[in-house]
Amino acid sequence: MNLVVEYPRDGSVVPEARGCGTYVAGWAGATRFDVIFVIDTSKSTRDPSGADIDGDFSIGRARLDESGQFENSDAGDSILAAEIAAARELLHGLHPANTRVGIVAFSGSPSRPLEWLFPRSPSAVTVQSLTLDHAAVGDAFDRLAKQKPEGSTNMAAGIDRALADFETPGGVDALALERKRLILFFTDGYPTLPFGPEAEAENIGAVLEAAARAREAGARIHAYAIGVSALESPMAVVEMAARTGGAFTPVRHPADLVDMVRHAVPGEPRLSLRNTTTGDEAFPFSAAPDGAFHGFVRLARGRNRLEIRAAPGGAPAQVETLDLDLDPNAPPSALPENLVSRRVALLEECLAGLKRLTLEAERERAERLRKRLAEEIERERRRARERAEAQRKQLELHVEEEEQP
Repeated sequence: MNLVVEYPRDGSVVPEARGCGTYVAGWAGATRFDVIFVIDTSKSTRDPSGADIDGDFSIGRARLDESGQFENSDAGDSILAAEIAAARELLHGLHPANTRVGIVAFSGSPSRPLEWLFPRSPSAVTVQSLTLDHAAVGDAFDRLAKQKPEGSTNMAAGIDRALADFETPGGVDALALERKRLILFFTDGYPTLPFGPEAEAENIGAVLEAAARAREAGARIHAYAIGVSALESPMAVVEMAARTGGAFTPVRHPADLVDMVRHAVPGEPRLSLRNTTTGDEAFPFSAAPDGAFHGFVRLARGRNRLEIRAAPGGAPAQVETLDLDLDPNAPPSALPENLVSRRVALLEECLAGLKRLTLEAERERAERLRKRLAEEIERERRRARERAEAQRKQLELHVEEEEQP
């Protein structure tokens, strides 16, 4: 594994950076990645997330419309909006030179009579094919956000559509065999298709078969189960992650989803950045599933030594150092073009924190939040695995009863 600092160069003389600090970016590992976001757009994702996702200073609530049906008072605060906001957060951290990104949306509708006359829309569609143009991916999220969630939940179709997109990236790529494949899977429910809502065992079986195909194709699935429904029947999402070597992240409260992906991102290796001269940790600091990292570090006048540490699971940590000299009169160095949008996104996060609290207080708040999220994730993982095991036993018993003569 290579640990590379892309910006700034070792031995650089940098000007004093007020507010957030000096920007540092790089990546762990030279492997290229293909990452596909698989987003649940079923009807339930219309529901309120409980957070002000669109930043309009109001939070969408469930209310009755004129026909007596429940609706969301602010579609910009829906669960779908939270999924997209979380995916954008992850997108900002991915390395634009090394990582191609795509988007798949899934929902689905059950079969019906005379379907050959009135064919159904596909259960999963490609919103954005794999591309290194991360700005185009952002535009595709904009288009997806304008769609009205409809239909049921065909998880298997979402996985299979992503696998097809891995195989047809829009052109011959000589480096395709060197790329690692990741699926970042978001859902607020459990599978109700392709066999219909009453066929629980068959629907889960379809997801497990799709996960097996993903494993054979070398794709790892990191799955986010969002809300009560997803965590009451979690077997499909727990197993799709486990069977592909990915991470399962339970999110009991949809309002917490963006914080979950910001502070508890799955991926190897685990990365950290600190100034050993002052003892300060980088903040904010972001590490993405593809190994890309970036953060702001506060420097003291004169020579500073930064330490970047990568800790792959089960292997000794790898450490790289970066020496920087802080000179208030030094001219700023040019930022590589592929880092501009990433730096802006992280700077917005930092400035938002500075508006709320001092940087030190915000760092402490973020650390408390990280610990709370980690503890909550672990508790929910245990509960979900227990439910998945009970669900598995129940379904196996159901199958045995059906097979008896």
